[in-house]
Amino acid sequence: MAIPRSLVVDPDVPGVFHALSRCVRRAFLLEEGRGDRRGWMETRLLRLLDAFAFDLHAFAILGNHFHLVVASDPARARRWSPREVARRWLTLFPLRRLRRVRGVPEDAPPIREEIDELLGRPGRIELLRRRLHDLSWLLKSLKEPIARRANLEDGVTGHFWEGRFKASALLDDAAVLAVCAYVDLNEVRAGLASTPEESLFSSARIRAARLGGRGSRSATASTWRWLGGVGDLDEASYLELLDAASREPRIGKKSADASLPPILERIGASASAWRSFLRDDSGLRAGWCAGAAASIADAARRVGKRWAWNVLGRLWAGGSGDSQTIRDG
Repeated sequence: MAIPRSLVVDPDVPGVFHALSRCVRRAFLLEEGRGDRRGWMETRLLRLLDAFAFDLHAFAILGNHFHLVVASDPARARRWSPREVARRWLTLFPLRRLRRVRGVPEDAPPIREEIDELLGRPGRIELLRRRLHDLSWLLKSLKEPIARRANLEDGVTGHFWEGRFKASALLDDAAVLAVCAYVDLNEVRAGLASTPEESLFSSARIRAARLGGRGSRSATASTWRWLGGVGDLDEASYLELLDAASREPRIGKKSADASLPPILERIGASASAWRSFLRDDSGLRAGWCAGAAASIADAARRVGKRWAWNVLGRLWAGGSGDSQTIRDG
């Protein structure tokens, strides 16, 4: 039985999440050359990160789907003043009626009258504050404008996206690392890029650019300031690990550097589990959470499940009452 999204993602609890959404019928509606729609999404994502209480760990935008790995920070949103909440919300959703009356362009910064109108409704401010750390609202605010713009360009109506989105909770640093690598290697796995840094629409390309690598596409550290680290790895270490991961399945390529296993052990992932994940990452597309065995067991018990798939260690977690069992899948 599927886990309700409300049990996987609680807007009031900080967490790291992997979100995936596909185009309707998995059609390649985001292909570059059809209005550069992947570029639209990247630009929109930057605007959202400037307004929402989320940090970005990884993203990949392909022709018919996209992935995000984001960390929610409800405490950050709670620290914002009512005026700051209003300003952030209005940068994304201006009061069009008021702007038409005042003759203000829709893409202009929030004006005083807009902010004052929201500040006069304290209940509305608190609702908007909660939305600004809600994963569902982040995804809605990313997908809906793209769908409307693409449909307008094509002269059609109807669904652009296949349902809402799929989400899984990443329970520890090992899971975050594994899923970020999976996301960053999407274009490589699809044969669209030879190396991670050549992936046109991915966080791997941006990280490489920040270290002076290839495939910059005008990415800068200041533009992508919300793209944070992966676990406690610095950017160079993560890229080295990602490069080794991209070579692992390919015959005739050099093997992973001998210095990498200690890095994996530092975040609680064994080298053998990592190689197993590299050879078969299908679980990442289906699971509702990812993490170490103990983390999986705790999460399964919290949502009332007797079992859960651990995509890193290929373990099942389950039990009844106060007892827990962890066994090989």
